[in-house]
Amino acid sequence: MNTLRRHYSRRRSPAGFTLIELLVVMGIIVLMVTIALVSVASMLRSSRMSRAVGLIVAAADEARTAAITIRRSTKVDLTRIDNDGRLNRLTVVGPFFNENFESYPVLPPSGIPPVTGPATQNWVTSSTTKPYVEADGTRCLSMLGPGSYWNVGGRVDTVSQQDFELNVQARVKILPAPGMAERKLSVLAAIVDGGASVTNAYALNLLIRPADPTTAPGRNTLSQITLSRGGGTLSAIPGNTLGATDTVQVDSGAPAATTALVAGVWYRVSLSVKRISDPDPARPPKAIVAGKVWADGQLEPWAWTVGPMQDNAPLGNGTGGFSVENCNGRVDDVLFDVRPIRNIPEGLRVDAMSAKIGVPNPVTAADWEIAPVDSAFNFPIMFRPDGTSSERYVIRITDITTNDRRYVSIDQNSGRARLEHRIEDAVAK
Repeated sequence: MNTLRRHYSRRRSPAGFTLIELLVVMGIIVLMVTIALVSVASMLRSSRMSRAVGLIVAAADEARTAAITIRRSTKVDLTRIDNDGRLNRLTVVGPFFNENFESYPVLPPSGIPPVTGPATQNWVTSSTTKPYVEADGTRCLSMLGPGSYWNVGGRVDTVSQQDFELNVQARVKILPAPGMAERKLSVLAAIVDGGASVTNAYALNLLIRPADPTTAPGRNTLSQITLSRGGGTLSAIPGNTLGATDTVQVDSGAPAATTALVAGVWYRVSLSVKRISDPDPARPPKAIVAGKVWADGQLEPWAWTVGPMQDNAPLGNGTGGFSVENCNGRVDDVLFDVRPIRNIPEGLRVDAMSAKIGVPNPVTAADWEIAPVDSAFNFPIMFRPDGTSSERYVIRITDITTNDRRYVSIDQNSGRARLEHRIEDAVAK
């Protein structure tokens, strides 16, 4: 009996695991967890890349549609918030106010500017003469200098917010004046309105400085455009080739009598202001300001005429306007564009690719490089309303963690975008 009890007792005792068996099981568990983590991380990276591609493609489509709708060149802008490109944001055309002055009565035949009586709606001035409209090919706002004219913001979102982007565009003319005095017309943005005057603003200044014909033959060869800020200073952005002042070049090449600013000629202007909050709370916010000028009737140049410049004590969000000094001026076809901000997923660097200088017909990957004019401000995706450009844009998206890359190819005319894994496929026609 005792023998049988010992026999059954041994058979009922639980069997133990050897050390090798335990190590094998633990290894399998670790392997499965590792595979799961890798898969989850890969899916997260893939989702992050897909969101970035979707944002860029959608922005390009919106910009092209807006160019056709509002009959203006539109642009997709990329802002790099940090130096490494881990934090980026996109902006396209947003809620805007377009003013062509067609709804206002033209100045009476007497030609006497109204000091009292009905004035242009939503426009105020620091001049003693109320804003009024004249016919100069089209109806346009007449500005008497010295004086500022600005929109009161009734139809523009100027609610104070931490970050904003504002673009002011218009068609402007400086009227002829006798003598050799400097004449200035300024485009204003982010205006601090004191009620009866502009107390502060960013300004894109068009200055006509006639040259002395005895020492510098030619007409207005000393003309310049400048960027300024009332009550403060603008500083240069490292690596930027332009600055706060630059000689006007309506066409490419050195300034000449036929390309400098001329009184009595219509020009197109664009002033852009971006206010950026640094993700590091120890660093203060900043504003980036840039502008461009080109002759009316010509295609808008891709490059900024002056800037971008940086303001380390940025102004808040405000409306736009104009001012004149030592001359009279006119403005027409005004656009105040408050651009929406869309953040690209963190950890992705976005670069614009362009053909290398001296390669007129890029056909291989070796013919392309990161766009040489690549600052915290510029991003070369522009759509013209008439589709006159045959440009094709290639955008490179890089995952900084894995160095995984995707290429988005965008056709300027059709707006068609396609995603490729290799630059050779993206640049192939």
